[in-house]
Amino acid sequence: VGWHKGVDNKIWIDPNIPFPVKAIVYVDVTQGIAPPDYTLELLKIGNSQIEPDILQVSSTVNIGVHSDCGMINMEQDSVYQSVTTDSNSMVVEYRYSPSTPHNGCPIEIRLSFEKNFDQSQKWNNIQYDIYTVDDQGIKISSLAEDKGRTSLFAPVGDDDNTFVLKGRIPVSHILISVMGIGASGTVPDPSLAGIVKFDVNTQDSFSSPSVDGGASTTTSNVIQIPTWVKNNAKYWHENSIDDATFAQGIQYMIKQGIITIPQTQSGQANSGVAIPVWVKNNAGYWSTGDIDDDTFVKGIQFLITSGIIQV
Repeated sequence: VGWHKGVDNKIWIDPNIPFPVKAIVYVDVTQGIAPPDYTLELLKIGNSQIEPDILQVSSTVNIGVHSDCGMINMEQDSVYQSVTTDSNSMVVEYRYSPSTPHNGCPIEIRLSFEKNFDQSQKWNNIQYDIYTVDDQGIKISSLAEDKGRTSLFAPVGDDDNTFVLKGRIPVSHILISVMGIGASGTVPDPSLAGIVKFDVNTQDSFSSPSVDGGASTTTSNVIQIPTWVKNNAKYWHENSIDDATFAQGIQYMIKQGIITIPQTQSGQANSGVAIPVWVKNNAGYWSTGDIDDDTFVKGIQFLITSGIIQV
């Protein structure tokens, strides 16, 4: 089953199993190439006295983060608070873990958007975003933008997000911005808009210590590629999407900061030139783990210096 809204969204159902066995659902974006919102594949089914090996699979949020990052534990290591927005439009209940995360490590934030007069009732169809900001309130990161969206969405008033913290030491400023109420992909009604801001005591990054309370140091040679980009590379290699769509998607993701690659000098615009076969083959090998990120990025850098992708 599926639907088309800018791109084909598909869910595979087995009539003998009470849940989907496979899915690929894309983010509803108004510009650029829609990235996958989630992909799902049933790995194993049945009864066994032996714990299945798939339980040892690590969460994709941990890919690319330091191995010493602490574990998320909402029951024993979390911070909880309930705060009214600055506009008095609603109560935002939040809980996050770890209680003192390291910068550059995963943090989980659970949110409930509740009605002032009765916190047992929740607002539906909330469009919002989670920002980290500096001491002056200037945006450092937006979780919606990192996901390739214009906003996050809580259809029944609750939401849960796990992401890598891009904050500052010793305190990260988290800002929950409620944009309003409206169906996903629509312009929200801003009558209930408001913000909640709270501070998270933040430990130093494992990989690149910060200095004097500043943001973690990064270098121009850092490579950061979200896992779902591999799906795009796989679909391109299998000809499910064409060269132009893949190139536009990579260009969009670099511009939005979703992909971080080493600094690369752009060549003169040359969009009419076909992408070399070796770049497409590399994308396929990378999507299956046969080559590493560095090798894949060399192909992207070639497309930029050749002018095929303009950044």
